[in-house]
Amino acid sequence: MEQTAPTIQVGDCISDVETVFAPQQFSGRQYTPNYRTLCSIFPEALEHLMLHAGGRKKYLLPAVPKGKYALLRVYDTWTLVRDLSRSAGAEDDADGDAKQQAPVYCQGIADDLIRIWAGDAPGNASGAKPGIMVIGGDQPTQLELDNLYATQTTYFRWLVMKADENWIIGKRELITEDHRRGLRWLGSEDRDWYKKIQAVLLKRCPACSEEINQLATVCRFCQGSLIKFYRDLGMEVTEDIDPGVFLFQKTLKERTVINNEKIRAEKASAEAAKAVQK
Repeated sequence: MEQTAPTIQVGDCISDVETVFAPQQFSGRQYTPNYRTLCSIFPEALEHLMLHAGGRKKYLLPAVPKGKYALLRVYDTWTLVRDLSRSAGAEDDADGDAKQQAPVYCQGIADDLIRIWAGDAPGNASGAKPGIMVIGGDQPTQLELDNLYATQTTYFRWLVMKADENWIIGKRELITEDHRRGLRWLGSEDRDWYKKIQAVLLKRCPACSEEINQLATVCRFCQGSLIKFYRDLGMEVTEDIDPGVFLFQKTLKERTVINNEKIRAEKASAEAAKAVQK
């Protein structure tokens, strides 16, 4: 069953957005650029690189906890394009490759980011998409937040429905982390396809009980060494107890045997060489 989602309120923002943008130089003139603001409630970090302001500009929205939102402000900027007026009659390579600054407007950047992050998502054809949008002001209105929540709820329900269909018809390899993320965001883990994948991929850290990759030998939460944990307890680790530690110890033993055999072979070869010299 889906859990009732926490209401997102204006002010529940997790990101810092600069309020003042210093005047910039464009073609030798100073100007203060316009900007647009993107708002996201999507639970995964989003980033994209664009060739702006003479370099590679990274646009980033952080992963958003349920009940919060994040903002990204994008400004008018510029990019380098070929200077056709100088290239047309150029007699040397320098003029032939001449560049000039061309403006890139904030609305175009915002539209491109929305298309990249949300416009090409699975389910768009049915109207479902992640909760990301360009808002009208510096902060979202309550209506905009409510619309984002409704849109993302529809999107994740669509993903869960597709995962259910794939599970039933036997196409279980098509179920991905996107589907599991959607189910978690909706407040549920009540699906066979979710539980089965979790059981295969994850285990609980014996020290702190957090879920980690089943092949991990160090916990990413408590930073504890699982190998040391079992050694201090004097436990013999089997594959059923901890597949990651078991595999590590098995590999270490195999490498030790190989190295010992190599050392014995080298020693025998050296002794044989000495015997020949005598």
